[in-house]
Amino acid sequence: MNQQTYQHIDARIAQRMQEARTPSLVLGLTNREQLLRTTAYGYTEIESQTPATPETLFEIGSISKTFAAVVTLRTAEAGRIDLQAPVTEYLPWFKVKNQFAPITIHHLLSHTAGLPYGMDFSPDPQAIVYSLRAYVVPHAPGERFHYSECGYQTLTLVLQAIYGKPYAEILTEQVFKPLGMNNSHAVITHALRPQLARGYTILYDDRPAHSSHPIVPAQWIEFNSCDGAVASTAADMTKFMRMLLTDGVPLISPERFKQLYTEVVPGTAYGYGFISWEDEGIRYMGHAGDMPGYEAYLWMDYTNGLGAVILCSMPYPGNLCFDVLHTLKKAHQGEPLPEFKASDPTRIENAGDYAGRYAAGEKRLALVAEGQSLYLDLGDLRPILETRGPDTFLIPHSDYNLFPLEFIRAGESTPVTAIHHGPNVYVPEGADQPKVADYPPEWEAYVGHYRTWNPWEPNFRIILRGGQLFLVHPDGETEELVIREDGAFHLGDDPLTPEFIRFDQVVAGQALRANLSGVDYYRFYTP
Repeated sequence: MNQQTYQHIDARIAQRMQEARTPSLVLGLTNREQLLRTTAYGYTEIESQTPATPETLFEIGSISKTFAAVVTLRTAEAGRIDLQAPVTEYLPWFKVKNQFAPITIHHLLSHTAGLPYGMDFSPDPQAIVYSLRAYVVPHAPGERFHYSECGYQTLTLVLQAIYGKPYAEILTEQVFKPLGMNNSHAVITHALRPQLARGYTILYDDRPAHSSHPIVPAQWIEFNSCDGAVASTAADMTKFMRMLLTDGVPLISPERFKQLYTEVVPGTAYGYGFISWEDEGIRYMGHAGDMPGYEAYLWMDYTNGLGAVILCSMPYPGNLCFDVLHTLKKAHQGEPLPEFKASDPTRIENAGDYAGRYAAGEKRLALVAEGQSLYLDLGDLRPILETRGPDTFLIPHSDYNLFPLEFIRAGESTPVTAIHHGPNVYVPEGADQPKVADYPPEWEAYVGHYRTWNPWEPNFRIILRGGQLFLVHPDGETEELVIREDGAFHLGDDPLTPEFIRFDQVVAGQALRANLSGVDYYRFYTP
């Protein structure tokens, strides 16, 4: 790689960090043979303006799962674990309500056990795994893919039972030492905190993030489970990538490495703690991760033997790691480097599609298009809308910023027929108001804002729209609640999903508690 390539990458990173307001970021680049470059950008602490360095330590989140999968395959190669054996063979007290074949190690590794995502209500995996005995597995293990943190938390305990020592010691012995990853850590502790870049986040944890929201220090937590307990440097992570780019050598055999990336359930791209897919003749591999205040991305162009890792404090600047990897590929192939445009979320090419006056009962919404900008007309104030996704926008105004503005069409490229904003359904002014479906009156008790101490999913809202209940996540993602025979609801339209919600403790017409997939949330006073 030449200096022009690196300058191109530096310019792209500077541009995207400024757009996203990312405090600090480190980049590691490698090929199969050697480290190409490590670079640091920004400040590890905004308040003191302490510059980041290539040696700065960051938490890597769920990329830790790839490490755990390598440890497990290495253990299998040593004959100490059978991937097809039931979990109970190694962890006798593991128990779920399961009418199907037993959950195996293979199912844990591939997220096919039928377990829920998991909300980390306990700081230690033991209590989380023990709580699964109250959980009903909705389908035969192995049939479906469903990303599950508690599956890998169970794997942590399996490995600890086999080796008779804490997982941090296992990972250090099995991966860090053989690869010379001398600046990596396998457990997040208070003692480690001073060595880490400070984690940051957006001030508001209960609504979609917006560029007008201040950046504040993130919540700090200790962590010891294999689904997210690694902290590392850019240079150390490139050592791990070089092992992966050389088919697992020296840690596992090429045959075992193939298990790592071979898709288990068609269409998921997931193997064992690893994502892999092909696009235009290129095989891509890797994983992403996040912890409170941190994000990390490890992606490789396996075909050309190239890898890029980005470790950073939040907020992360979009698809930056793929931009970098794409630039590396172009340089490697001797092609012109890609051109990257500046991002402007307020630029809406088809702004006129959304302009107009809308009504939801007595409520009114007036949207004005000017060029490629869209404004909410509030008379003396006109906040500009920002693009969030296809036909989806955010409004930087306190009366509208809890939910995204979602435009509904009858078909692609057809005129807008309605707008969803939280519980409200707006239709073009003069059109008939939509009919509200009949619903059980007790559902009204479930509507509200619920919170818990979980740092990943600290809260959610339940809304009633058009006679249907929905769960709205903090980022604005909305899932329909579908009633089950037992009075609970499953999330979305798949009756075999592991995710569910149940309401109880109804007082004065309001449910005080909502149990989301085994984790208790409680009604909160904010709207």
